[in-house]
This record gives sequence, structure tokens and C-alpha cells, in this order.
Amino acid sequence: IKKIAQSLQVGEHVLTDALNQATLKGRAYDYKNYSDKSNQIISKRRMETLVEDLCGLMLSHSEAWKEMEKTHAVMLDSLGDNLLSMLVNAGKKMEYSAQILIDTLTDRDLVAKIEKIFFAHTYQLGLNNQLEEIVIEDPFRESVSCLGEIKKEMKKELLDKIIRDLKIAEEKGDNEAVLLLRAQCNKILEENEE
Repeated sequence: IKKIAQSLQVGEHVLTDALNQATLKGRAYDYKNYSDKSNQIISKRRMETLVEDLCGLMLSHSEAWKEMEKTHAVMLDSLGDNLLSMLVNAGKKMEYSAQILIDTLTDRDLVAKIEKIFFAHTYQLGLNNQLEEIVIEDPFRESVSCLGEIKKEMKKELLDKIIRDLKIAEEKGDNEAVLLLRAQCNKILEENEE
């Protein structure tokens, strides 16, 4: 459980409590005391931030954009983010250049969003309040690391959903669904151990 908690970046007690809640009927601890909506909002914001960081790395470093498109195109396209999908699908045509991409777009809101992301991932304020370029030694490695964090976040969201569904199935007494959901939960946890 310690390894899984570390890989999911949650406290061990949170994971233990969630698993105990899902497996023990009639327990005094009520899962609904977790504010589900606030947890979902935080998780969604973290996912949006990670996707934006990945887009920023790709926009500000053409070699990372090119390599990510070459090695992870299907995964990136499947995340459902419009900007990320556009980067994957238009990279070669745009010569992996943020400026060429911006020059070809007509949607002002999208251009503003791309410029904001590009600027935030290319420059920072230095000690003298002057703009300095952000130097990243290996942008592709950073991009892969960011993608790994996105995958972890997706697994956490899936695990949370399974635990909520498991709780409902136990309350309804649906033993078949309980067994299926526990098997899915165990499969995800085993994947994290690898």
C-alpha cells in the first residue's frame, strides 16, 4: 500500500481508508464525508494544469514537440484536450513552430491562449525583474515526465470512480458487481506496482 500511495501521490492513510470503506459494509466512517465535488474539482484542475504544462513544453521546445508527436501521438490525442490534439495533428505541417501555428490561426481566443501558454513556459522574471528565458536541459524528458504525471492522475480518477461505484454496489447488495469492481481495482493497483 505504501508503494501505491507514493505512486498515486496520496497519503497511505487515505488509500487505506478508501479501500477499507469499499470493502467493509456498515462501517461507521461515511465516504460521503469526503467532499466528492471538491476532490473532483481539484483533480480536474491538476489534470488541466498538467496538460497545459505539456502543451507549454511542446510549444516552447520544437524538439520536444516533434519527439512527443512521434512517440506518444495516440496517447496525447486520446486525452481529449483540443489544443493538445491540434499540436499532435498539426506539428509537422507547422514545422513544430509555435510562431507558425499562431500565424495560421484565426480564432483570437485560441491565439491568446497559445501565446499565454508559450510565454509562461518560455520566459520568467529574473532577480532584477527582467525577463529571462527558461532553460530546460532536456525538454523531451520533461515532457515524458509530465505525461507520466497525467497518466497517474487518470489512474487516480479511475480508482476514485471504482471505489464510489463499489460503495454503491455494496449498499445495493449486488455481489456480482462488487466482485467485478474489486477485480478492476486490484488490476489498477497491480499496474501501479509494476
